[in-house]
Amino acid sequence: FVPTPNAQHQLGDGQDLYIANTNYNEEGGEGEEEEDNNDNNDNARELRKLMMEFFGQFLGVCIRSGVLLDLRLAPVCWKALVGETPTLDDLKMIDKHEYNILTSILSADDEVAYNDIITATMTDDDEDTTLPAYSSRHKYVENRLQRYLHQQAECMRPARLGLERSLSSIGYDMLAAKDLEHKVVGALTIDVKEMQSNCKYDGCTVNTPVVKFLWQVLEEFDHSQRSSFLRFIWGQSRMPIKTPLNTNSKENSGAFRMKVSLLTPSSSSSSAGGRVDDELPQAQTCFCHLQLPAYTNQKALHDQLLYAITNCVSIDNDFNH
Repeated sequence: FVPTPNAQHQLGDGQDLYIANTNYNEEGGEGEEEEDNNDNNDNARELRKLMMEFFGQFLGVCIRSGVLLDLRLAPVCWKALVGETPTLDDLKMIDKHEYNILTSILSADDEVAYNDIITATMTDDDEDTTLPAYSSRHKYVENRLQRYLHQQAECMRPARLGLERSLSSIGYDMLAAKDLEHKVVGALTIDVKEMQSNCKYDGCTVNTPVVKFLWQVLEEFDHSQRSSFLRFIWGQSRMPIKTPLNTNSKENSGAFRMKVSLLTPSSSSSSAGGRVDDELPQAQTCFCHLQLPAYTNQKALHDQLLYAITNCVSIDNDFNH
């Protein structure tokens, strides 16, 4: 996968998105080394085909297990995975320059203006170098659009095959592109109210002062901080979204269930001069379990929780050994 043309040219939306790399379909090699180069290209294409198929299977495994991915694919890629037809708006999300060309062709006021635009913007991929007629501009734009986006669909075809094989038994054909994206990457926004509605308490209640402090602080956090909080207590940075695959499932491994309990005061905070407000929160990511000291005020919870989620960025101590 490669950054979108919008990212490369710093133009328009979708600059943080990725699309399939279409360059591996290019022919290469000339002269005496042409045959060897062609063999190498064939091997490279076959390898990338297998890698893309594995990518689709990997997405299926993540969906089955409820593991969310920080995967920023453009809408055209998600549509290719489920067989949806891309639109002009999908092109705008990845290549605004090409989008502007096509829309200017469609909006040309007369044949003179149209001929000027089409002459300057015809690509090497145009099969016929003859200027398309003004009356045929809509068909020309549609053909050029589909040819452009068809390359993405062809590159993603092995991934679609891998995904179909992985999910064929659990309703893959029920998913629209947006549903698939949400199932793989989770919710793009983090709703504190949703966290509250899926939270259970141990040794405290929703009316316990420190619990009230927690929800007030999370409401104040921005999206990045909420994402870090989720990673701290759960090991994932996004919340799952219900889709046709898990709406009625009672045993959905990807469902978000949070638990909050109070920490027993440590010996340092219980001793003379010790302060509970100096204690850090703890988390058990396997159980999405947050353990809080009984902070005496909201600022103390805010400062200690922010320190914890900022400095604890990995699960356990696996990367420290």
